[in-house]
Amino acid sequence: MPASTDVVIHGDGSSRRARSGKILLGDIRYDPTDPVCLYLADLTSEESQRTMYRCLRQFARWFCDHDEALPEYVHWREVRHADVLEYQLYLQYKPVPTETPGATPTTKALSLATQNLYVIAVRNVLKKACRISSVVPHKRIDAQVYQEICEIKLRAGKRLAKTRALTDTEFDVFWDSFTQGGRQQHNKNIRDRALFLVMIGAGLRVNELVTMDWPNNVIDNFGTIRIIGKGNKEREVPLNADVASALRDYIEQLRGDGPGPLWHPISKAGQLDAGRRLTPGGVRKMMRFRGCELTEVITPHYLRKTFGTRLLQHGVDIFTAQELLGHASADTTKIYDTRGKERKIEAVNVLVRKTKTL
Repeated sequence: MPASTDVVIHGDGSSRRARSGKILLGDIRYDPTDPVCLYLADLTSEESQRTMYRCLRQFARWFCDHDEALPEYVHWREVRHADVLEYQLYLQYKPVPTETPGATPTTKALSLATQNLYVIAVRNVLKKACRISSVVPHKRIDAQVYQEICEIKLRAGKRLAKTRALTDTEFDVFWDSFTQGGRQQHNKNIRDRALFLVMIGAGLRVNELVTMDWPNNVIDNFGTIRIIGKGNKEREVPLNADVASALRDYIEQLRGDGPGPLWHPISKAGQLDAGRRLTPGGVRKMMRFRGCELTEVITPHYLRKTFGTRLLQHGVDIFTAQELLGHASADTTKIYDTRGKERKIEAVNVLVRKTKTL
């Protein structure tokens, strides 16, 4: 009988089959006796696994009072209600450094969503530590302790979204950068132009972008892309002529037609590394480089926000926008709708005009 085949998940975002009899989750090896591994194994995307592991590292550093502490070495049996409550308060006041090009470094507080995400990660590990019998004794917690910890409420409140649609000036800065740099920059210009247009013209999440494969995810003669999004849900997004043309140029002039990852890194010498898959970090680095003239750091999510906002501004119904963006709920899509803000501005202006006539 052949050996079982397991999935190995690499830090660069790629997955492959291996007959090692082990499973790697990000940078840690799967261990059915560890509640951290049991929790990460439940997550459906590699990006989610990496994100939640980073959240758990934050707790490990705090709980163990050591900067090098790792979640898999935490004695979860020792965690109590008072610890998680104190950790929640610590997150509330934890200063986070900010980096704005050309500005003096400052600090800010963690967002409510981030604070709650850190607490949720800890609570979900403790759930495994309580309910799964394979967990080793020093990591198991009592059911009564777990129930007490579950009584801790997440912080309530809502903040306005930090990302927004690109302005015309910001778009022009990115667009102009694709024609600069001369011959040495030629290959990067071709790839980055295609990356930029696919993100802003199809509204992809960065993890959806880097996990695309050729030719499986590009269909209808470059007219449509097929995406596996959050929750392992598949959707198709049509491409307009400009996006399709840029993607075709990238394939024909640079990448080539061989099957495999759609996007590859490019070396400083301008050579495509066909043996590696482009990572989310690589995309963010590209965005910082292309937008270096701007005072605000533009992340890939700004391009997704631009796509959704433009759809709604041009009268696309919210349910179609929801389907194209891959949102589970139309309530999420409403965040992209800035028409309410525009109506508020107009209402205030009307009041000013009426005041002047009195």
